[in-house]
Amino acid sequence: MARLRGRSIREARVGVTGLFLQDLCTEWTKHSRGGPQAGVRNATPRALLLPPSALESADEEVFRVQTVFFHERHQFLPREERDMHRKAFAEAGALRVERVDAGALVLLDYGRMGRPGSRAWGSMARGQHREELFSLRAGEWGRAVYNERLHYWDSGEWYYRQHVLNVGLLHEAPRDVFLFTPPRFQVVRKYLLRQRGPATHISKSPLLPRRPEAGPSAALRASLEDCQREVLTCRCDISSLKARCLARS
Repeated sequence: MARLRGRSIREARVGVTGLFLQDLCTEWTKHSRGGPQAGVRNATPRALLLPPSALESADEEVFRVQTVFFHERHQFLPREERDMHRKAFAEAGALRVERVDAGALVLLDYGRMGRPGSRAWGSMARGQHREELFSLRAGEWGRAVYNERLHYWDSGEWYYRQHVLNVGLLHEAPRDVFLFTPPRFQVVRKYLLRQRGPATHISKSPLLPRRPEAGPSAALRASLEDCQREVLTCRCDISSLKARCLARS
């Protein structure tokens, strides 16, 4: 009887409850920008099954983070890490998740990005250019996607990353909630990494601010105008001098 009771309790606790972050990070170099490797890279998933440990009860204030890497050097095979945070926020790349009274807030910190973010504001701008992507209430989940270009410090070679962050403020949800239920919000910030601006109009990403082109100052413009007037005056004097010389001859 006790065995049956224990089995019924395990079967009843099939839902996932709490704040979960699933960070899927794909990293590649120029060798996977095209050809067969590009197809493998593009096939990396945007959602996975939550780990069995997600079913375990935990403090509601804890951030539970599942990070999965898909790296070129490992043929884009998944490598998984898990972590738990008791801070007031959790970060995944340039994405930041904060707890608020109504639920959770997801932000993108452009100062923590590689290019194009750092190209516009520099690495010292962390925390100064955050964009609020969406906020979640109990029972909702959302997805944020962005890409970036960085370089290896030892070789200087460029490499690329795509971050997909699934965030759920879940209540008795199945482990496949990110796979088979639509997100309440989905925000994409994907850029053409060879130039400024969004890769597609569908992403609705704002163009990054361009640096203002340096034009002539007011003093310089005034000086140029004075020079032009002096040149015109000299031309008039020369013309009148020529006319007088011709008249005398």
